[in-house]
Amino acid sequence: DWRTIVAADLPVMVGDSGSGGTKGAAPAPGAGDAAANKFLKADGTYQDPVGLGTRVKTHMSGGDQTVNDGNTDTILFQTDLFDVGAMHDTSSNTGRITFTTAGFYLYGFTLQLLNGSGDGYTITIRKNGTTTISTIYGDQFLFDGLDNRSSPQFSTLDVFSLNDYIEIRLLNTSGGNIDVEDGIMTNFWAQRVA
Repeated sequence: DWRTIVAADLPVMVGDSGSGGTKGAAPAPGAGDAAANKFLKADGTYQDPVGLGTRVKTHMSGGDQTVNDGNTDTILFQTDLFDVGAMHDTSSNTGRITFTTAGFYLYGFTLQLLNGSGDGYTITIRKNGTTTISTIYGDQFLFDGLDNRSSPQFSTLDVFSLNDYIEIRLLNTSGGNIDVEDGIMTNFWAQRVA
């Protein structure tokens, strides 16, 4: 007896949760899953490929940012090179990267600092506006004697929950103002890895 199989006749697969699953039709993907390059996992859910998921790189483009001696300021970034996952807003809270998907992330920055002296600064990565999660001291990246420039760089791996955010804070103790130089070499980035 031949008959046409209709969608209601074909059960949806049950993914493996430790003791195996059952065969059936793949569950329907959600809106945007194709654009996000998601794939179907054995547990029956769709997942971002590692290394292709949420990621952002933003840089300063609004002119140099001056941090006065004795001040601690959040570094601001106005232009996104890419932003997959809406992790950075270029008009509001431009110093933040917000984790719109929970997971493990590589993140970091490169700054171009001008007009300081010696090791007179401290950079912190602050999470959710209150908690310092990384500290970089100026003695690791001294201002050179040629053009009075320092180029601190930093990267690390950490785990973030949904809607956690991070920002770069610069404490200036150099005895004069420090300019954070405008341009693509002053950047802030994050990449989800798991």
